[in-house]
Amino acid sequence: MKILIIGYGITGKALYDYFKKYQHDVYIYDEKKLKIKNYYSYAKLEKDLPLFDLGIKSPGIRFNNEKFLLIKSLCLKIMSELDFAFSKMEKSYVIGITGSNGKTSLATYLNHFISKKKTTYLAGNIGKPLISLVDQIKKNDVVILELSSFQIQDCENIYLDELFYTSLSPNHLNVYHYLKSYYADKKRALLFIKSNKIYCLNNSKKIIGYPSFSIKKDFTKQIKKYLIGRYSIEYCNIAMNYCLNLGFIDEELLLNLKLLKPVEYRLNYLGQYHNLFFINDGKSSTSSSSKYCFDSFKNKKRILILGGNHKSSSFNVIKVTKNDEILIYGHDKNIINQQLSGKLFSTLEEIFLYLKDIKDKRYILFSPGCDSHDQYSSYLERGKHFNQLVEKYFGDKHE
Repeated sequence: MKILIIGYGITGKALYDYFKKYQHDVYIYDEKKLKIKNYYSYAKLEKDLPLFDLGIKSPGIRFNNEKFLLIKSLCLKIMSELDFAFSKMEKSYVIGITGSNGKTSLATYLNHFISKKKTTYLAGNIGKPLISLVDQIKKNDVVILELSSFQIQDCENIYLDELFYTSLSPNHLNVYHYLKSYYADKKRALLFIKSNKIYCLNNSKKIIGYPSFSIKKDFTKQIKKYLIGRYSIEYCNIAMNYCLNLGFIDEELLLNLKLLKPVEYRLNYLGQYHNLFFINDGKSSTSSSSKYCFDSFKNKKRILILGGNHKSSSFNVIKVTKNDEILIYGHDKNIINQQLSGKLFSTLEEIFLYLKDIKDKRYILFSPGCDSHDQYSSYLERGKHFNQLVEKYFGDKHE
């Protein structure tokens, strides 16, 4: 079988590794020039017009992309990575999680607690393509699948046994241009679930139309010892209550709570460095998630660091006081500054040179509210860089 992998990011690389195990005839298309065997540039595709039995599309490739239309004609069949992975995966129990913000947090907490009694796999938009796990997943294992709107749009033949919506707010408007189209893709996930186990958290109830998850026992007080941020605490509480329904007892859950690690670069408290308290919320890619971070420290003197590719988000949702300071960097700093008047910088490191001179007590909230790809390969690289800069400029002041 002659296969074309369409897009060579995290998903494309996982697909390539899978197919090479089975010695298929595999080719790769990506807009970036790659120095690898069997690579097709668009120019070479256009020149040679090679035909393929199967094309598998990464979620970052848009359907209306002019180049994709040619590729589609050259492939007998086009599938999404998730559709293909489900076709190869043993029948398991799949919990789908989608939403504008909070997907990764809820997925991570559910995986942490459920895994103490069942074999679980955390996959999807969280950064682990499902195809990389299908050979390990056995019948009745639990798959916790984080779904982006782009992944949902691509799917035709997946199934979900349960589905959580965390929240819905404007996002990816640089791609969708029309908010209802974005919400429609989120709602499309309902096509893949046959049960009534659908839970709409926060404002998603108004758009999707299903009730929230029922909380039987409130663990908020205990969770606050380990996590910060209203939604992080809420999602952890939901995960613990979900496990009560599986037969966990309180003592088990509280013991496992002590072992819980915060989601990487989601409201991570780095500590006090002399007069400054650093919070790394580098995973934030929407203005609504920046608002959530900012609101979590309402009664503090705050400095909010924003920047990157703004994805047409409105930053007017962030309410600042006279004691707050906004520092903006990156590609779309001037656009963001039109909505939130702040100080402008080219890079994150320039901001740290500015922070060195601050004398009064402040909470430094790094919650970019933007896509990271103007200066970083991913939010992971961005979050890691922030930690490195804290250590570089303030490491000797750690208290």
